[in-house]
Amino acid sequence: MTLLSPPKAKGTTKLESHRAAVIAIDPGHDSGAAMFYGGMFSDAWEVADHAAARYDIARHAVLTAEEEEKTLIAVIETWPYFGGVRTALGLGEAAGRWKECFELAGVPKRRIVTVNVNDWRKGIFGPRKHLKVEWKSKAVQECKLRFRRALGSNAAEASLIGLYASYCDEVLGLLPKGGQG
Repeated sequence: MTLLSPPKAKGTTKLESHRAAVIAIDPGHDSGAAMFYGGMFSDAWEVADHAAARYDIARHAVLTAEEEEKTLIAVIETWPYFGGVRTALGLGEAAGRWKECFELAGVPKRRIVTVNVNDWRKGIFGPRKHLKVEWKSKAVQECKLRFRRALGSNAAEASLIGLYASYCDEVLGLLPKGGQG
């Protein structure tokens, strides 16, 4: 499933978001990961391109969501296809490695979703055009303002993906009906 709906206006929440734990991933050779509980930022990490590091993050997300009695939703960034076959394969490979780690850690496939880079950026920043390096620095600045944390560029983008996903109707629709978790 791909997330389509923009988050609600800044400062608002949906009651259902308080039942969700969101682990957001900015995949790549070096990745970023961020954790949200009940729509609130918890932590973020820069993640080296190593299977054990990805699995540790996935397992940490599963265990802490269980401790917090939240339903875990994994959200992985995707990109529109531009370029050659090698580019497309590389983009899919990075996201696929994360998806596999979440599945191995016990996250049901129906709770592993994707969000297009252009959708979350538009939802967080509005309709703006920037170069790649400008987007990364803008994400770092935004995290300093919103979360009062100095994060690396990959962790910052993952944090904003998590913020966006925490209030998307599609994510909230993945939560079990009624009750906790």
